[in-house]
Amino acid sequence: MDRRKHGRVQMRLPVRIRWLSPFRLQEEVQQTEDVSRGGLKVSISVSAVAGTHLWVTYPYDSSLPEGQPEMLVRIVRCQPRAGGGATLAGKYETLVSLTGAAEYGRTFLAERRASRRRPVAMRARVRPEHLPWFDEVMTVDFSDEGLRFLSCREYELGTPGVVVCGGTSACPWGARGEFPAIVARAVEAQGPSERDISVSRLAVRTERVTRNIVASVRRVS
Repeated sequence: MDRRKHGRVQMRLPVRIRWLSPFRLQEEVQQTEDVSRGGLKVSISVSAVAGTHLWVTYPYDSSLPEGQPEMLVRIVRCQPRAGGGATLAGKYETLVSLTGAAEYGRTFLAERRASRRRPVAMRARVRPEHLPWFDEVMTVDFSDEGLRFLSCREYELGTPGVVVCGGTSACPWGARGEFPAIVARAVEAQGPSERDISVSRLAVRTERVTRNIVASVRRVS
């Protein structure tokens, strides 16, 4: 007896799968085996670990250069295949389940930030300012002041870094190129070997501090 909340439908659709690795984002195109409102089942050419996050786009159209939405998926089951790789079942994961209901409530019901965060999944590149090698990551959310992403690498609080928004016109900051930032938050994510990193744009932070100083001087004078 199937006890799943949402019924599965056997359906073969092209799906692009992205996942984190220590050096770069890995990507491949496969076919779904079944789908539902809550998740999907698909085979990939590499081994997988339960709890790891993936980003999927389906139905995937390779003729479109950008703009296809990506959904965050958490692997709940994986079964190795005899010929290599694995068949996995994934559950769609929202910002609520990724951060926890308590933090979600603080974030969206009583947001105290000067700039509201918007959940956006897209590829980005990040590097500490003293290293020439970029870390390819997937974003969790954006705001005018910062960026949050998942990565396999370690980031220390206060580390200066440079953010590159994937070189696409979809960048929420309205321009292509590098944006200087500083690591404002670094915690363990739910998935194995994953880090949940938040960075703050230095230009926006400096501008806000300058405005506050000017306002304080005016009040005193």
